[in-house]
Amino acid sequence: MTEKFKDVKNYLKQIRCLRNSIAQKKDELEELRATAADIKATAYNNTAVKKSRRDTDALYVNRLMRIDTLERRIEEEIVCLSEKKHEILSMILCMQNGIYSQILTMHYVELKSFEDISEEIGYSYQYVINLHRKAIAALGEIYIREMIDIEKSA
Repeated sequence: MTEKFKDVKNYLKQIRCLRNSIAQKKDELEELRATAADIKATAYNNTAVKKSRRDTDALYVNRLMRIDTLERRIEEEIVCLSEKKHEILSMILCMQNGIYSQILTMHYVELKSFEDISEEIGYSYQYVINLHRKAIAALGEIYIREMIDIEKSA
């Protein structure tokens, strides 16, 4: 596999990576919210509470701050994902071959498997794989032109 091919695939995979990162952060946020709700200073079994109210308050405030920070990071990544999807779709839609655009969009933007794509468009799995390979090569030419234009303007 050529470097250009790897670069293009890695570029396209950014959408999946961002979605995974957002999902992971949302899971972490859910756990933080659950643990923040569980912080209590009252013992219900007649044993003395070992932490002072100040310790409990500090722990609660710390969790709230972490929740706030995580929420902001999630929002930032969602904006980044939206911008990246727009950028990638714009590049894909520059392609002259409609089936190449369709396969790349379905696989990298809609995150569909090659099996699902082959069923949906009515081509064999192997033919979809071959078209994908050709589509990546074609997109590689556009990608290289874009990178050259960026370098020239910098």
